[in-house]
Amino acid sequence: FPVTIITANTTAVAGTNYYLNAAAIKLTLPASPSVGDEVGISEVAGNFNCSIGRNSSNIMGLASDLSLDRAYIAFKLTYVDSTLGWVFS
Repeated sequence: FPVTIITANTTAVAGTNYYLNAAAIKLTLPASPSVGDEVGISEVAGNFNCSIGRNSSNIMGLASDLSLDRAYIAFKLTYVDSTLGWVFS
């Protein structure tokens, strides 16, 4: 996946790794995902207050945004279906 370092709110593109390099960034997931779409996320600035916006799709089956409350966390989200939505992979 290509690497994109972000320092402000951004809407993700499937197939990209995002490195969150500032406080309080909101990375919004793609609006119309397809099964198998993936987005890589890594918090690289030591912040505890970034978030992942669900953009109308569930995240792990929940209709809420994902708060990143751990510095230096890294993970990948994969879109699996309309019920579960984006899941950790």
